[in-house]
Amino acid sequence: MSYHENPHYSHLPSNNTGLIIGLSVGGGILLCGIVAVVLHWYRNRNPVLASPLIAEVQMAQNWVGDEILNGIQNFELTSTVDIPFGMVECTICLHEFELGQQLLEIPSCHHVFHSDCIRPILMQSSTCPVCRTPISLDVEQNA
Repeated sequence: MSYHENPHYSHLPSNNTGLIIGLSVGGGILLCGIVAVVLHWYRNRNPVLASPLIAEVQMAQNWVGDEILNGIQNFELTSTVDIPFGMVECTICLHEFELGQQLLEIPSCHHVFHSDCIRPILMQSSTCPVCRTPISLDVEQNA
């Protein structure tokens, strides 16, 4: 009587079962290694080539410098004639401009916002939230 036929040894794996388990474990380890290599390669490649979204996020990190922030002055709205493009509301908070409010006009594109709405954005972004023109102290003449 061989050990395979003996009931006391029935809990032992057969030769085929051990081979299947060994190949499964080995294949799993190999697959994990391949996935790790691919993820490492993907994370370390050039972010500009990886995704346009990543490139946009990196560009947005170029916020407006203190020189420009301090150079753009608020103005008090005394007449709706003061607002270029016939803008009637702040495109950030969507509230209408009212007489006496402090507004800010971006010199490079002439878009106007509530000062309290645009200043935090200027600390995070270097472009106008409406037209994406780079913000500078240079006055655009085509408004």
